[in-house]
Amino acid sequence: MAAGGTELGFAYFAAAKFAGYTAFCRWAIQPQIEYAISLSETPVSRTIPAAWKAGAARALIGLAIGAIFGVGFWQLQFWASHEDAKEYLFFVLLIPVRVFEWGLLLRWIYKGLPLPSRSFITLMVVGILISFALDVIGIVCAFVMPGGAWVC
Repeated sequence: MAAGGTELGFAYFAAAKFAGYTAFCRWAIQPQIEYAISLSETPVSRTIPAAWKAGAARALIGLAIGAIFGVGFWQLQFWASHEDAKEYLFFVLLIPVRVFEWGLLLRWIYKGLPLPSRSFITLMVVGILISFALDVIGIVCAFVMPGGAWVC
């Protein structure tokens, strides 16, 4: 979700999300798949997608779903009487949104590649934490740096 800021703020924060997601895909997801492939007795017919492609896909998923969620959330008139709680509730409700986003990425980009259930769940949880950590960058950009914008 993008909120406020300028085109430049949006661009550099989207780039930070892309870089963070690409790094996570390269150094967290790919090694798990490579390890599972090495243990597999059946040949794997697909190659592991490049980390930058997975990072771009995750960033685009976040942009699309985040925009829908963010606009929908902040347009609800319910928040007029609950000013103090709305920011906290927004971040709490982002958890299931991010479960969906990471699950979509893992099932869509890495479909057909071996990934044990335990690794799948661990990668989703750590991915969600990474998304929130990258949000810190977004919040700093939105409130401290000129031209900032926030991207889910």
